[in-house]
Amino acid sequence: MSGESIKVMVRVRPFNKREKERDAKCIIDMDGHQTMITNPADGKTKKFNFDTSYWSFDGSEEREDGYTIPNSPSSKYAGQLEVFEDVGKGVLENAYAGFNTSLFAYGQTGSGKSYSMVGYGANKGIVPMAFDSMFQKIKNNDDPTIKYQVTLSMLEIYMEQVADLLTAKSDRLKVRQDPKKGRFFVAGLSSHPVSSYEEIEKKMDDGVRNRTVAATQMNATSSRAHTMVTLVFTQNKTDNSDGTERKTTRTSEINLVDLAGSERAGSTGAEGIHLKEGASINQSLSALGNVIAALAKGKRAPFRDSVLTKLLQNSLGGNAKTIMIAALSPADINYDETLSTLRYADRAKQIKTNAVVNETATEKLIREMREENEKLKNMLMAAQAGGKIGDIEDLQAMIENNNVQSAGMDESAYEKKLEEMRAEFEAEKGEAAALQAKKLESHRLANLNEDPALNGVVMHYLDEGENFVGRKAKQNKVELKIALAGISIQDHHATIILKDGEVFLEAPNGAGDDAVGLLLNGKPVTVSVQLRHFDRILFGTNHLFVYHNPNPSPEQLEGLPDEVEWEFAQTELAEAKGFGSAETKSSGGQRDDALHLSQQTREEVMQLLPMVTVANAISERLDKRRVFEIAVLSGPVAGLQRNESKVKIKMRNLDTDNKWMLACDEFVNRHFVMQKMLRMIGEREEADDYDPEAVNDANLLEEGEDDPFSVTAGPVIVGAATCFLQSLCYRIEFDDELNIVDYKGRNEGKLQVSVFPCDEKGVRCDPNDVNEDPRTLLGTSLSFEITIASADLKKKKYSDGAFVQFGSDIIGKLDAKTEIVKGTSKPEWNYTEVFTIPTVTPEILDWLEHGNLGFFVHVWQSDEAVLEDKSRQSTKELVRGRRASASMIEVGGGGQLADASGEVTRLRAENARLAKMMQHLEQENKMLKMAADPGIGVKVKKVNLLLEKHWAAATDASTPDDHWGALVAVSEALELKMPKKMRASNESRRGAATPRSSTCAVM
Repeated sequence: MSGESIKVMVRVRPFNKREKERDAKCIIDMDGHQTMITNPADGKTKKFNFDTSYWSFDGSEEREDGYTIPNSPSSKYAGQLEVFEDVGKGVLENAYAGFNTSLFAYGQTGSGKSYSMVGYGANKGIVPMAFDSMFQKIKNNDDPTIKYQVTLSMLEIYMEQVADLLTAKSDRLKVRQDPKKGRFFVAGLSSHPVSSYEEIEKKMDDGVRNRTVAATQMNATSSRAHTMVTLVFTQNKTDNSDGTERKTTRTSEINLVDLAGSERAGSTGAEGIHLKEGASINQSLSALGNVIAALAKGKRAPFRDSVLTKLLQNSLGGNAKTIMIAALSPADINYDETLSTLRYADRAKQIKTNAVVNETATEKLIREMREENEKLKNMLMAAQAGGKIGDIEDLQAMIENNNVQSAGMDESAYEKKLEEMRAEFEAEKGEAAALQAKKLESHRLANLNEDPALNGVVMHYLDEGENFVGRKAKQNKVELKIALAGISIQDHHATIILKDGEVFLEAPNGAGDDAVGLLLNGKPVTVSVQLRHFDRILFGTNHLFVYHNPNPSPEQLEGLPDEVEWEFAQTELAEAKGFGSAETKSSGGQRDDALHLSQQTREEVMQLLPMVTVANAISERLDKRRVFEIAVLSGPVAGLQRNESKVKIKMRNLDTDNKWMLACDEFVNRHFVMQKMLRMIGEREEADDYDPEAVNDANLLEEGEDDPFSVTAGPVIVGAATCFLQSLCYRIEFDDELNIVDYKGRNEGKLQVSVFPCDEKGVRCDPNDVNEDPRTLLGTSLSFEITIASADLKKKKYSDGAFVQFGSDIIGKLDAKTEIVKGTSKPEWNYTEVFTIPTVTPEILDWLEHGNLGFFVHVWQSDEAVLEDKSRQSTKELVRGRRASASMIEVGGGGQLADASGEVTRLRAENARLAKMMQHLEQENKMLKMAADPGIGVKVKKVNLLLEKHWAAATDASTPDDHWGALVAVSEALELKMPKKMRASNESRRGAATPRSSTCAVM
């Protein structure tokens, strides 16, 4: 394959705060170009080779100016300057030569992408150092025949929607294709001339602000958006060497691409939250992976599958020199995501591109564009006379794109626009200085965002007197000081009063409650309350701010952190909604010291809480009659060990009172469809002809898209019955009614289960043949018969169909289940199956002695029936009716109560085992006493001789069954065992006919 390979670099950062708190271990090592990753589960190491591997994990120290350098000559630490020398200079050299160039930053959220690209403080990243160098070259240019032009654009791709970040307009832009060049472009994307990195930085700050405002209004997740910054570097050269003036234009596009977090959504602490292939939020990353895989194999790449891949077609598969820097977390807790990043980067290095110098005679280029525009205008006139709307829009976009490019080649027009931008920049610099002074002197609200880079980007300064907070609306009766947007923001949402240096927060008409969506430090505002420095205010579902007092008193500062972060505020909100921090409350409201949720589970809840809040707000707005809650399941009821926990989302149908447990990944995908619906509502509210009554599912969902609030009829888990198998270690049967316990610890009925030791054919063992030492099972096979007889379910609605499912890799079957029984809440299955463990290992023996087998009871559930008393109420009314007693987060006590129920079962089984052991010991004691009595011993010997004669005579198969049975009865009555030589005959005669007879006790 011809062409030049993409250059791929990887860089590992130090542990972050979260990883240190979780006592993470480093699993990354580097040696030259090689990067190694060690699987924390089995210790196996995988090796990858890249163009460069940068070690920035340790071995560093700070200079006085704050720049980080290696702490010794032997340190392998790679600082920002080293990365720039390898990466940034390569970008510049390509641009100077007239090549298009692209720089990708790839990796999971928080892996250090922004640090490498932009940097922090004195440690400037690739972008500022590269552009500083570029403008220094332009400034030092003393060749009058060369003129430079630099323009900047910045866009965001979120949920397959493109937004221009350098304009305050919220219009969604469309991606078009130039049929002549084959390239895709964004129609209507603004382009801004710049003459210094300072100007670029200011424009990018504006872009970040616009991105933050839009993301907050739509509750978008910043780590799931792709950002593209494009600089067009143009070199116009005039050649008069032969007396004739000839102008040439050399153009280079520099694309800086910050890809969305590549992790499963669970990587920030949410285990199991990973976005499915094809989900709208993950479509672009999935498509990019497919493109890279196809290009690596030399196959045709599916660039058209997403907006991102369309815009990156030139960078990856065409005329560009491309560099990728993959950012790695060193922590073992991020092993899966880091390995995925390494594999992604490893595939990317196999891609080859064919870059050419973009140099054309200026006059020829302008002439060709004008000619092409004339053709396009003629085509447009023809299309307007009777063509398709889509064709007309495409032609208009191409004409506009050509006009923009032509204007860019007009040096006088460019200089004029540049002067305007410089004047604007200088004016804004003065305003920024004044604003900084105002920031230090004013009472203000600063936004909080999950992305630390977006904290404090949105600032609202309070004026003396009343400051009204609300939603922009034509019918608004108050003049807003703070205008917010979003589905949960009221026209007049709150009032903030600044009077004589004191600030008060009030709900409209003094009637604030959780329904209004006004929370102070996690609690509803019901009366006028004075604000203190660093108080957290939540307006609606997602507008989270911190109040800053310019002159806080020492009393106000006491006990406050140095800085309030997103995680702190979210933890506070979670606690207010029923999720404790230091100690967790069970579903009954009692503190349960035995239930300590892992840091990972806490982080998962923090991540899901804002999403659940928004889902409920959208449900109310669209009257979907659904409410969502976070459920933390633990113990056997969740198929977990006692100290493990799992997070699920419970969706309750307010009409039928049915509850559906959604896996986190499923909810995340549903949530993003809800966000699309919310975005469409927001866009329509801005229209002059907006009609709230006209908004419905039909015009909010795309063709073929499922309603995220609906679930098709199907089975749900009512609860689990826990069976302890300790009795099998002693070859003792277990037969009992088990409690069916749901995740909150409520009893949902009884399940009749029995477990009998047997042979591989299902012939049960002699109940008197007790195994006294479980260790004798080691190295042997173990068979047992499980019978699920019936259940007695508490609720009549469980009569639509019920079945039981259980399994374990230890018993050799993961999905054993009964048939479905319908029409009764007391189903009878009489399910029986024999399981065989080929070899009992120490681990299996430990499971038998201390583990358990969970039997999960499923019932068929349908949302068709509607409860009559709820049919006339709106979602908002139904939710308000249950708000006082409901919590958005349920930490199920089912784990502990199931453990308690299981412990009762275990103790009963243990009691039965001990009774059997006692009976066995009594029998042995009786035999010993008989053996010690000479008189009895003589009689026993005589009886044995007599029985042996009868047994010998009974070997003939024609011996009547009653004769055979009498012999067995006499032997058992005298507590004597069958002679060895009679074993085969007994098995063949009685084994098949009477499967419950003894074979295990044969001598």
